[in-house]
Amino acid sequence: MGRQRRAAGVPAAASDAFLLVRVLVPALRLRLDKRLVVEQAREQPHTAAAVDKAAAACVIRTRMPNTNNDSSAPNGANALPPPPNLVEAIAAMLTGRDEQTELLRQLVHQGAAPRHGNHNHHQPPVPGYQEFLGTQPPLFHKADEPLEADSWLRTIESKFTLYQYDDNDKASFAAQQLRGPARTWWDNHVAMFPAGTRFSWDEFKEAFRAHHIPEGVIRRKLNEFLALKQGNNTVTQYAQAFNTLSQYAGYHVETDEKKQACFRQGLSSKLQERLIMFKFNTFSELVNGAITQEDARIAHQAEKKRKAPMGGSSSQANQRFRLIQAGPPRAPYQHRPVYRPVQYQATYQPPQ
Repeated sequence: MGRQRRAAGVPAAASDAFLLVRVLVPALRLRLDKRLVVEQAREQPHTAAAVDKAAAACVIRTRMPNTNNDSSAPNGANALPPPPNLVEAIAAMLTGRDEQTELLRQLVHQGAAPRHGNHNHHQPPVPGYQEFLGTQPPLFHKADEPLEADSWLRTIESKFTLYQYDDNDKASFAAQQLRGPARTWWDNHVAMFPAGTRFSWDEFKEAFRAHHIPEGVIRRKLNEFLALKQGNNTVTQYAQAFNTLSQYAGYHVETDEKKQACFRQGLSSKLQERLIMFKFNTFSELVNGAITQEDARIAHQAEKKRKAPMGGSSSQANQRFRLIQAGPPRAPYQHRPVYRPVQYQATYQPPQ
């Protein structure tokens, strides 16, 4: 080939530069293409197959021999063009790299578009009964007190806040926790509706409360709350009963201020007198203040009992060390009768 170039009149220096460009440009282009392919494959793993195909095409195109330079062509047909200078070679290399980069970007974008769309429309799975059982919901048989039924209903409702359950599934899940008399009631309630009827959570709660927590019992509990007094109980015991019945008080405890007022009215008169000068920001602070005053009053009473025997010993000492006269004890004075001797008078007897 060198002889052909010299025969064609190509200078030796230009021929060497041309050979250097033809060797270095494809190698550099192939190296840059491989690096770009690796980076794109790392960013979009799901398009690695498409990128590999494009990279293979680039390599094949780079390594494909030039069929135009066939040695069998007639003389003068395979005459080599004049060698380009270094600037033109680098510009051609950059132009080809930009075209291949744009092609790879289009392939990556086409492969990532379906995944991106599916990601936007993907919805999380709706939790089922197994997830509900995982929260360990309690069973319900029957309630001797309406507070037990209401407590169970509140516990089940708190379990539903852990997952995004469907509203129609809540009633079905809660019904699965009914046993004994409670399950019999629910089956009879469902039998009054057409087959396949699904109940919402609000409908379940309404039916459950109507059966297990009737309005008459609610009014009775309200009256118990209004008449609640501390009596002989401690503040802690009184506060527990107050909190238990306050859930039926409704309007009377709808604010913290009203709740404090009701709690103060039920305290003992001595504690009310001690707390009358104090104002508390919350109900919890009022309860803590009442417990503190109760402990102080109990400690004061214990101190008084401890000092009581010492205060009464002075009077006992005066009686114990009283001066008395020595000698045998004197008998109490008694009136004694006076016995006088009988005087005999001589009677005259005539001589016989």
